[in-house]
Amino acid sequence: MAVNQRILSVMQEKIGEGQEDAFIVVDLKDVHEKFNAWHRHLPRVEPFYAVKCNDDVAILREMVKLGMNYDCASKGEIQKMLSLGARPSSIIYANPCKQLSHLRYAKDVGVEMITFDNADELCKIKMVHPHCKLLLRLLPDDSKSVCRLGNKYGARLSMVEYLLKLSQQLELKVCGVSYHVGSGCYDESAFIDAIYLARKAFDIAEAQGVKLEILDIGGGFPGDSVSEWNEDPVPTDTTTGSKALMFPEIARQITLTLDQLFPRESGVRIIAEPGRYFVHSCATLAVSVIGKRTAANNPCETSTLASTSEEDTEGSSCDHMNSIQSMDGSVDTADSITDQFNDSSAVMYYINEGVYGTFNNVIYDHAIVSPLCNVLPVMRDVNDTRNNSDSILCSLWGPSCDGLDCIVPEMYLPNLKVGSWLYFTNMGAYTSCAAASFNGFELPTKICLSVNEEDIFE
Repeated sequence: MAVNQRILSVMQEKIGEGQEDAFIVVDLKDVHEKFNAWHRHLPRVEPFYAVKCNDDVAILREMVKLGMNYDCASKGEIQKMLSLGARPSSIIYANPCKQLSHLRYAKDVGVEMITFDNADELCKIKMVHPHCKLLLRLLPDDSKSVCRLGNKYGARLSMVEYLLKLSQQLELKVCGVSYHVGSGCYDESAFIDAIYLARKAFDIAEAQGVKLEILDIGGGFPGDSVSEWNEDPVPTDTTTGSKALMFPEIARQITLTLDQLFPRESGVRIIAEPGRYFVHSCATLAVSVIGKRTAANNPCETSTLASTSEEDTEGSSCDHMNSIQSMDGSVDTADSITDQFNDSSAVMYYINEGVYGTFNNVIYDHAIVSPLCNVLPVMRDVNDTRNNSDSILCSLWGPSCDGLDCIVPEMYLPNLKVGSWLYFTNMGAYTSCAAASFNGFELPTKICLSVNEEDIFE
């Protein structure tokens, strides 16, 4: 997906002013479009934005204006949302295993909706926050998601009866069930199967005389931009070769299944915990090429430096979802990256942001590279880079001293010069929120574009 003209203009202007450091452009209008689209496609489901996905204050303030609800996982996230004007009733404390002091804080500030998935957690809650509204987190099949969560959280269906009985013995109120199919799921069957799982849990509760009132269908919704929903080609599953579904298609099937298993007349309140959906496409990262060499360690050539003329300041932009995973799904080590990249004629580009910073999603979010390229600051289409005679085999590396700081082990780009610029779209989810200034490299500054398309602020 090409970045929109509004964002391109801001990047070109910034670079034209002599910018050298990496920077991020945040489009708040994109967040608004996602909010409106959610209510259009899932009108029965109340979204609770997962704050951990991107806790940028400008984004959160905009969400407060929209009247969003929030999924918080810690005392710090709850504090942040309350300080920005969120109401305690708009927050779900959706962390199945909580520190006692954080649980006390939630009680003190009036956050009542809380998740759990085990007996020990119930005992903690009884001791600290006995009058809260509990949601039992189930364990669905998360095998179709980019980031699986079932290895850490979720109660099996066989445990539901026991946990409900224990909650009754402890005089705790279980109001509903929740689940999470994993982050980044493009397969509608995962969402549908999880709703059927929840229905079974509701039936078990009813047989025990427990009236459940809330269904939390979790997160995992894809975060492609609204403009991509009707574009071709659509993302394809790299393991099965099947066509991935966009949010409207998934939402349609979710709605049909909810209407069948939890009809409106049942009175069940349906909520969700989307994170990636709301912010994935709102941020674009611009980076500069700060170094260049061949894998054969050839001496530096004077031609590698970009001149200051407009003709020579052309760079390239990359549009992707980023990863250095091996084919078997394991994370590559520095040695294995070197083994992959052994073509002595290939070029190594060093850019001013890496896996310790915004590109930490390459390591932690299992992001997968699929670059589409253009040239900055003068736009020139080079999308077909592999077959373009101007393109060369290369790799992208971050600025730190760590050999693991490889962003893309192998790709094709134009023959860039030091000082050229690249940009990466879809950099809003699980990127800046986990970035660190390792080696003393400062994190990229942010430029926010307001909803009215006129105001720009940092």
